[in-house]
Amino acid sequence: MSLSIDTNSPTIGTKRGAFEEGASSIERPRFNNKIQKTASKIITALNEDHRVSSEIPTLVKHSLQDKRAPKDDAFPKLNSEKVQPPLKMSRLFSSGNFGEVYYLNAQSISSRTESLCDLKIVKNSLNPAALQSSRAQLENEIEKLSRISSFDPDERIPIVGFRGVLEPSHGVVGLLMERCSTDLIEYFNKQTTRPTFQLISSIARQSIEGLSFLENGVKPPIVHLDIKLENLLVSSLNPLKVKIADFGLATDSPQPAGLNPRGTIALVSP
Repeated sequence: MSLSIDTNSPTIGTKRGAFEEGASSIERPRFNNKIQKTASKIITALNEDHRVSSEIPTLVKHSLQDKRAPKDDAFPKLNSEKVQPPLKMSRLFSSGNFGEVYYLNAQSISSRTESLCDLKIVKNSLNPAALQSSRAQLENEIEKLSRISSFDPDERIPIVGFRGVLEPSHGVVGLLMERCSTDLIEYFNKQTTRPTFQLISSIARQSIEGLSFLENGVKPPIVHLDIKLENLLVSSLNPLKVKIADFGLATDSPQPAGLNPRGTIALVSP
């Protein structure tokens, strides 16, 4: 099976960048068609910058098409208890300032059926400082989701499911996650009527359930630090089910208080 990827397909979701300590700019969520325009600009930039798009097939090259260990250590290795090759990337799901998420199809180890995943990687076109910071965030997210998965192996809690890791190769790391169709920003943008109180209450209950599990069900507890609509992914439309995602800035609790905010600056606690 050959690896394929279509970088010309439209995105259905975009992600705004999160702030680390010392960041200065402010960006607030907007419920309008600017998100769609931003998605088009991202795709145009990807198509023009071959250094970005050409890295994707290289990342999951021949070794992931074969269940045997690759002969060339330059290729990443799949480390997963839930999915196995063959893997096939289909298209870009979302793109942010520092990373990209691609749709990926794998095979479930337990059921031997197709398993739908998302593959999150860091953009290789970043400057050295941003690249190092982004890789650190991705590695932190891998550690947090892996730990959460050990406390919730059946994935009953509304937190995005952990599927595995592409082991580092020349500094490249890939995170495999549960497939989600969109985020709440895009979901609400597509609605033609105002959301009902029951729908908002359901989203709130699911979010609180996930946050409560991070505090009381995981050891040591985890503080997310970047809860916003873009980081609440939709895993089911009917009924609407949301999953907490993007643990790049998450930290263990208790954590000493800091003077610099972490997260999206317009949404961080005072």
